[in-house]
Amino acid sequence: REEIRTNEDLQRAAEQSDGTQPKWIALDIGPTGKLLRPLGTLDFEDAVAAFAAVVRLGVKHGADLIFVETMNDSYEAKAALLAVKEATRLPVMVTMTFDESGRTFTGCTVASMAATLESLGADAIGLNCSLGPQQLLPVQRTAKISPVSSAVPRVMVPRPSAPPMPVP
Repeated sequence: REEIRTNEDLQRAAEQSDGTQPKWIALDIGPTGKLLRPLGTLDFEDAVAAFAAVVRLGVKHGADLIFVETMNDSYEAKAALLAVKEATRLPVMVTMTFDESGRTFTGCTVASMAATLESLGADAIGLNCSLGPQQLLPVQRTAKISPVSSAVPRVMVPRPSAPPMPVP
């Protein structure tokens, strides 16, 4: 709660900065740090409730959009996205982490992630933070050939500490 209030102060400062460009405030939600049942101890309903509480606070304090990011379990990503959709009508983008084989920590494929998140109403989906740009590019390509034909935007955010990708 304190982090959201602090971010509200940052929002006010951004709005007063120069006034020449619109400013949007994004609520950024990451994983709980726990595995959901049956792999872990967190119940799906408890995860949804925890995410929903954060979303409601973010909306109360001025969020314009929501990022659910760096998820490594499709079940937890689903819980977060459902919580957002139940708590607000704000746009939501969901990103997940994948290894070089194109799977998450819990075995989800890019195509499965795309189908699940699109069907649940994500406004944008993507890959982030797990690999550098060279390693993530082949994984990203599988997102473009998802069996789901959709206009849902895809994004790719490589691991920040990765070396830059050479430009041809």
